[in-house]
Amino acid sequence: MEKPSETEYLVTEAESLAKEIDDALIVYASPDARQEWAALRARWPRVVSDHHTPAEEELSVIVGKVRRFRAILGRSASQSSAPARP
Repeated sequence: MEKPSETEYLVTEAESLAKEIDDALIVYASPDARQEWAALRARWPRVVSDHHTPAEEELSVIVGKVRRFRAILGRSASQSSAPARP
């Protein structure tokens, strides 16, 4: 079995992280963060579809942004679900 290319890996990772954000974490985002996420997602179909594969450098930047978004929202989610301190 052939090992996936770096590009394929980046696309798969970005799609997986984006699904997690869309399905479970976006509810914890501020209105500004939701707007930023919507702008990134609006650009997404043009980036990874229509037989257009962006350069690995461009994909790396996008994946970095998605990772950062996921990390921030993950912290927000865990803080929101933590019991209140007396």
